[in-house]
Amino acid sequence: MKHESADQYKALQEYMHMGAGKRSYEAIAKMYGVTTETAKEWGKKYCWEKRTAQWDKERVALAWQSADKLREQKHKQSIMEFRDASERQARMMMEISEDLLSVLTKRVKDAQDRGEEVPLPLVSGLLRATANITEQSRQAWASSLGVEDMLQLVEQELERVHVEEVDDDDDFILLDE
Repeated sequence: MKHESADQYKALQEYMHMGAGKRSYEAIAKMYGVTTETAKEWGKKYCWEKRTAQWDKERVALAWQSADKLREQKHKQSIMEFRDASERQARMMMEISEDLLSVLTKRVKDAQDRGEEVPLPLVSGLLRATANITEQSRQAWASSLGVEDMLQLVEQELERVHVEEVDDDDDFILLDE
C-alpha cells in the first residue's frame, strides 16, 4: 500500500480526533476542500476505519490504565490515613496507661505516707484498666505496623508498569501507513 500524503495523514488525524460516533467524511471534506467522495476514497484506500478502531482501542486502554492508577493512589492514601490514625490512637492509649500507673503509684505512696491501708479494690481496678489499655495500645501499634507492610506492597504495585500488548496482528495497522 502506498503511503498517504501529509494532508491525507492530517485528515486521518482530524478524523480520529472527532471521536467515536462523531466521525464524518463530510466534515473532513469541508476541512480539506475536497468532495465527500474523495474523503471516503482516502478512508477506504488507507484503511481509516481499521486504523481509527485501533487508535480508539489504545485510547480506551490508556483511559482504563489512568483510572486504575488513580484508584490505586486513592487506596494508598486511605491506607496511610488509617495507619496514621492507628499510630495516634496507640500513642494516646500509651499516655493514658502511663497516667493510670502514675495515679496508682501516687495513691499507694500517699496511703503509705499517711499510714493508711492501701485500698486493694482500687489498686486491682487501676491495674486491670492499665493492662487493658496497654494491650489495646499494643494492638493499635501492631495494626499500624501491619498497615505499613501493606502500604509497602501497594507502593510496589503502583511502581509496576501495566502495559497490555496487542497481539492481534490482523487488526493492527500502524497509524502512519
